[in-house]
Amino acid sequence: MRPTTGPISHLTGSAASRLDRLTTLTAELALPLTPEKRRVLSYVTIEAANLWAQYSRCFFLSVAIGAIDSNGVQIVAAPASNLQAAEDLAVHAIHPIKQSESGPWSRRWLPDWQTRGHLLKALDYVGATNYTAVDGALSYQTRVLLDLPTVRNFYAHKAERAARSVATIQKHYGITKSMSPHELICTVPPTGGDVLLNEWLDDIAEILDLMP
Repeated sequence: MRPTTGPISHLTGSAASRLDRLTTLTAELALPLTPEKRRVLSYVTIEAANLWAQYSRCFFLSVAIGAIDSNGVQIVAAPASNLQAAEDLAVHAIHPIKQSESGPWSRRWLPDWQTRGHLLKALDYVGATNYTAVDGALSYQTRVLLDLPTVRNFYAHKAERAARSVATIQKHYGITKSMSPHELICTVPPTGGDVLLNEWLDDIAEILDLMP
């Protein structure tokens, strides 16, 4: 996925297509777990979280360098001259104390593109005309943008702290039984529906469908 100066909807379509491919891998997930299911859970969780972060980053950069809306109009009045200048604007939006500086930037200063608020702040900073529509899409009633990165960190780092963070997620889904992170995202919540990971993938699909 790369930034574009073309229709911003094409970027969203690309993200949706990649999400569809991940969804096909989890169609048959159910307890009990097997080593193969654990591998699928790990792979899809990491890839889905990375997909959203990449999409969020590319969405902003595309808007900042001159991407167009459905009417063929540039979404910002004065596009940045290049990707580095666009990234500078993102950093300035999140860290006002850096507004007199330019990149390249260390990871410390770059936006956390998994975070809903960072994308919105960056779009607001550049005066994006699609801000309201993006805000509406990201207001979709789901915890996926909060909880998916938490589980992704567990799979990526396998640290005790990450495992404890995952354990705090259970209560939000009405799950009281103690279980491993693998079991949690492969469990159907008491409210019904599908296993939690598939519910999250569906929610990301809904958010993408609402994006301008």
